[in-house]
Amino acid sequence: MIKFVLKKLVCSLLIAAFLFTQSTISLAQTTNFNHSKSESLESNESTESKPAEGKIIPKDQAMDAELAFYSGDFAKASSLFAAFTKTKDKDFALWNNQLGSIYLAVGNYKQALNSFLDAYYLMNNVSAFSRLESRAVSLIGEEREKAYKGDPYEKVYNSLYVALLLEREYDYDNALAAVKTGILCDSDVEGGLYKSDVTLLYLLAARFEALRNNQSRSDEYFQKAQEAYLLSHPLNRGVVSDEQSKLNLLSQKQKELAKLTHKETPSKKDKNAEEGSVAPKGPVTKFSTKTKADESEGVPKKSKKVLALEADIKDLETAIATLTGVRTDKGKEITKDILKQVVDKNNNVIFVIELGRGPVKYPIGQYGHISIFTSKPYKANSVILLVDKKDNFDGNKMLCNNDVLYQASTRGGRLMDGILKGKAQFKQTTAQISNQLSQLSQQMSNQANQLQSQAAMSGTYSSAGAGASYAAAGLAVISLAFAIGSAMANPAADVRHWSLLPAEVRLIPMKLPVGSHHIQLQVLDASNNIIPELSKEFNVDIQEGDNIIIRRIIE
Repeated sequence: MIKFVLKKLVCSLLIAAFLFTQSTISLAQTTNFNHSKSESLESNESTESKPAEGKIIPKDQAMDAELAFYSGDFAKASSLFAAFTKTKDKDFALWNNQLGSIYLAVGNYKQALNSFLDAYYLMNNVSAFSRLESRAVSLIGEEREKAYKGDPYEKVYNSLYVALLLEREYDYDNALAAVKTGILCDSDVEGGLYKSDVTLLYLLAARFEALRNNQSRSDEYFQKAQEAYLLSHPLNRGVVSDEQSKLNLLSQKQKELAKLTHKETPSKKDKNAEEGSVAPKGPVTKFSTKTKADESEGVPKKSKKVLALEADIKDLETAIATLTGVRTDKGKEITKDILKQVVDKNNNVIFVIELGRGPVKYPIGQYGHISIFTSKPYKANSVILLVDKKDNFDGNKMLCNNDVLYQASTRGGRLMDGILKGKAQFKQTTAQISNQLSQLSQQMSNQANQLQSQAAMSGTYSSAGAGASYAAAGLAVISLAFAIGSAMANPAADVRHWSLLPAEVRLIPMKLPVGSHHIQLQVLDASNNIIPELSKEFNVDIQEGDNIIIRRIIE
């Protein structure tokens, strides 16, 4: 038992040492925006703009604001979230993202842009709230303590909205900068096949470059958009998932093989020692299991583990090649004509239709240290858009499959996930040590009592009993210390998320003459029946240049 306790003790100390060395986490990338407004939020040294780290908005107030939005009470929702932003607390970016979603829903594009920009600058500011970042990764710190800067998928959609709203103002340079930031955030994932698979970002980049008369760069982005579209298309998602899991396993096996072969291969020093050794005098009988071919080639015999790993790697490489072929064949079935429509600058109108509710993030695991996503069901399955009551809508000219849940669930692990796992292991290990030490203390206390009782009966003093009593008391103190350490460790995952994001974003590019037009947006269910309560009618005033029209279907 003592050996077990010592082993656990060493393990817990190593985990604690790792956690204490983690002082900061880089959760965002820098930006190349030209807006002067960024100066106040990109530096948290300014006393005027420095957020209040200690201020916390009660969860029930945030939930009330969210429920108000989904019930259609936009005035209440915007009022609450606007009040939250004024506190400039560590959730400043989250409140602004939520507020931006509300402004979009009511068609207040300028206010939406301001809110999304405020969130953008903080989400992409590495240095902001660095003290809270350090505290969150400490052993007793909670991830929820750090500033909200969003998961990669949230940064992607924030950049997307900023780019679309800047496009409305014909600010293509900064719109392109926002898109590039989103692409950079999207590439920060573990799975290689999931890197930069947000088709919308590449399409917008291609469109902006075309509008800036940079056709060669536009063509490059369009090529990447096609690759992303094929990878993220529902027809390919199952294959991509299987392929990526095998790629991950292949990488793991290759690392294991490299370590194993490094151990089994004689070092240069060993070889030199062998070559420089003095041959013994007299006849020597050699016993060897090597064949003549092995001896002539000088190839060391491989162990069973190495051979097994090599066989596994070969099988995985074959399976990956097969899956790559399947993915390529499926890609040939996917039509990409709609992508050209989005990039075509002759299409002066892009309707952005938001459907359903975004993913919900919640904790699982013994200590709630693992965060996963789930989706909420929604009735809206598709839309039909009629202009000036003309029934000529072509569903093939609508870009679909830009669902937020897919992006959220394929982003891979974060550095913080490893730290939370370490905290959970520390909490579990120290709890086990405390329990084992408590049992040892009780056993030694019982032994001390027996020795002292025997000594009392014989009228002598038992030094062994006294020593055992002192040892039991010492173990009890140590057990209590480990129990306190286990209780203080907080591995709970941060499940704050942008809850007002839609479930899916669809784009409908078209060419309309300048002037006023009547729009009918018919929402369809899974059986292609119109849902009257979700359908909308409105007028739009088409201007010269780009026209971005965003509508949210809330249910």
